[in-house]
Amino acid sequence: MKKNDTFKVTASTEEPQTAEDWQMAADAAEGWLKIKSAVDYGLVKLNLQLNVERCEQLLQSAAERGITPHTDALERLVAELQHQVRTAIE
Repeated sequence: MKKNDTFKVTASTEEPQTAEDWQMAADAAEGWLKIKSAVDYGLVKLNLQLNVERCEQLLQSAAERGITPHTDALERLVAELQHQVRTAIE
């Protein structure tokens, strides 16, 4: 990918079904919110359009099921994004 290329990420509009799906959704939502905070504070330069309400809804629904994001949710998200980029350029 070149410097100004766009890497688009979209989320499923379907609700997670299994506990594993809810954990993945909670981790992703938490990770994206942390990235958004870094962008908002000027720590990261990124053209990010994030549905914050959806992330917050996912976190709330996961919590109602007793599921909280892993402490390394951001790291998990970054690793998944790196995998996706590698796969896209191969």
